[in-house]
Amino acid sequence: MSVYRSTKSVGNGTPNYASTNPDDYSFPTRSLYYTNPTMTGSDVAWVQAVLKKLGFSITIDGKYGPTTRDVIKQFQTKYGLEVDGKCGPVTRTKLQSLWNSMKCIHTYTNACDTTCNKCGAVRTVGGHSYSNACDASCNICGAARTPAAHLYSNACDATCNVCGAVRTVGSHSYSSKITTAATCGSAGVKAYTCSVCGDNYTESIPATGKHTYEDEYDATCNVCGDVREVPEKPPVTPDLPADAPTFVVESTDAREGEEFTVAIRTQRNSGIVSMKLSVAYD
Repeated sequence: MSVYRSTKSVGNGTPNYASTNPDDYSFPTRSLYYTNPTMTGSDVAWVQAVLKKLGFSITIDGKYGPTTRDVIKQFQTKYGLEVDGKCGPVTRTKLQSLWNSMKCIHTYTNACDTTCNKCGAVRTVGGHSYSNACDASCNICGAARTPAAHLYSNACDATCNVCGAVRTVGSHSYSSKITTAATCGSAGVKAYTCSVCGDNYTESIPATGKHTYEDEYDATCNVCGDVREVPEKPPVTPDLPADAPTFVVESTDAREGEEFTVAIRTQRNSGIVSMKLSVAYD
């Protein structure tokens, strides 16, 4: 024997189906369908109230007449059920699930969860949140995915350009060229460039050695042409015979504006009786 929730009656004893809340009526435990005589009761009103909550045009009167049958067919068509106009176990379960979802204060495990923890209602959510294209786990719920491959600038690059992941790479492949040749007194420069990634560095080439000059008065290096400052070379005195006359000019000191005498003597005079001298001094 089925038991139904009592429904308030008007003064003449007719049930009052004024409420639009399905919970004010009895949940059906029997299959409902259109028949003659018409099936009536609080459980029929529950079906009608749920259909009304779902947006179907129907009157809540507790009678499973042809209108309720036709609305049930619309419901079955919309939700992919067998369209027979009957509210059997399958249709009833679907109605109950939808009603529970409607009245539930939904709770989800996280922002990525699509199914209510209480009633199983399914919602549409945004995509998972990842830190970058290389991230394999959602920052919200931890959902795993296959990420894109790390992106490196070249075969020598050890750090991913997207996420900073570090990898082990082989050595650079360098080629070198001399940009400044070393000389006697200055170092040169050799430049190295990686043929894979273009990395550059330079190193110093030691000087080849000391400058070489003819003598202490030579200003230009014989090897590299480097020019230096040197003292003035003294005049060359020609070789004279041992008995050749010579002149000896004595030195003296004097202040500006003073008169002074410089003695000039001859040695080994061979007969010079007169001579003219041009004297220049600083």
